[in-house]
Amino acid sequence: MDPEALVLATLVLEEHERRLSRLVQMWIGVGSRLLSAGRLASLLRDYPESVTPKVAAFAAEAVRAGDARWQRLAGKAKAKVARRPSVEAVTPDLRQPSTLMLRLRLALGVGIKADALAFLLGRAGARATVRQVASGTGYYQRAVRRALDDLVAARFVAVQATSPISYSAQWADWEQLLGVDQSNAPLWRCWHELYLVVVALDSCGREADAARWSGYVAASRLRDVFERIAPFRTRAYVHEAPDWEKPSEEWIGGDWIAQLADRLRGVL
Repeated sequence: MDPEALVLATLVLEEHERRLSRLVQMWIGVGSRLLSAGRLASLLRDYPESVTPKVAAFAAEAVRAGDARWQRLAGKAKAKVARRPSVEAVTPDLRQPSTLMLRLRLALGVGIKADALAFLLGRAGARATVRQVASGTGYYQRAVRRALDDLVAARFVAVQATSPISYSAQWADWEQLLGVDQSNAPLWRCWHELYLVVVALDSCGREADAARWSGYVAASRLRDVFERIAPFRTRAYVHEAPDWEKPSEEWIGGDWIAQLADRLRGVL
């Protein structure tokens, strides 16, 4: 549902599964033109600096495949990349409901309007303010407001005179055009925030194993991680966490780990 968030998470977690690297390379060849380099750069700000070189390598491969929009993210790597023929004629299979954002980008162009519309359709008719749309999609509020006003003028989106003003899109209005029954409509799951929770906990675990932290140090670092990702957990409705009232040696274990894993498996 959120391609840029998925690319970033994949670049971080590919060390756990070799096939992820091959999938990323394959996607560059068929779908980089449907990705937003600007939005990926915006979401990248929430990731640790260690991810930046991986993103630069991904961008360099996209440039090599003929997509010049990625030159800025490629950084110094762009000077080492030889341009190859464009692959714009290749379009991935977008028939699955989960490809909604990519389908809208294919029709409306890669940009805020397609993404804002996908965000609203993914809320199952629930209203959203400009701030909520901007937070969910990673764009600046002023640009989001302009895009939403255009979508309202085009009668793609409805506006409600709430305080603050809110917007909505009903899946039933798009059901026939998109060929997806409302019961199978994809929901917006705050993918970026969910992936950040996974990446943060994974990084903490790997660092603990590499440094052989004591139980006390591991517990202390775990609490630091939870404090850092608190805003993302709130937006993604991830409430599972250690019982901080208990002794620190009990923070690492406990039912919260299994509960969190079950929740993430259910939405990722």
